Amino acid sequence: KDCVFSENLASGGGGMRVNKCLSAKLENIVVKNNISASNGGGVYLTGQGLNAELINVEVYGNEATNGAGLSIQSSCTVKLSDMKIYDNKATSSSGGAIYMASSVNVEMENIEMYNNEAPKQGGGFYIGAGSSLKGNNLSVHNNRSGNIGGGSHSGGNTVLTNCVIANNAADGN
Repeated sequence: KDCVFSENLASGGGGMRVNKCLSAKLENIVVKNNISASNGGGVYLTGQGLNAELINVEVYGNEATNGAGLSIQSSCTVKLSDMKIYDNKATSSSGGAIYMASSVNVEMENIEMYNNEAPKQGGGFYIGAGSSLKGNNLSVHNNRSGNIGGGSHSGGNTVLTNCVIANNAADGN
């Protein structure tokens, strides 16, 4: 609670990595200007059975191959609320703001994602096959992908309510 993770470099989870614990609650956190050589430039959540909650978190200026802002993997269940995720850059794959691998369950509420980039899919967010996203009051704008899904790319079950996805660009089509 009440921490800043800034200017870190790691092989996975540039700012922070939460791995193989049963539960984690992160509140009032700033994660900025971190680099990961693989997943999660800002935050990397992984480990089967992990239940994580992020509240009032600001994630910006991070880089990673996947999920430059936030990467969620390995059958995790995650709740995100009251977050801003911006100016993050995936360097070789998908999910400029958020990358959700296969078989994860995510709930988002009051999230703003903008000015994020990915060279493949999901400049804003990417949802892998077999994953589910339930989103309420999301604003996804001014993101870019090099292929498809400037704002979002979903291969999973997605339910969005009261959301605005606008002014995003995909260079592929």
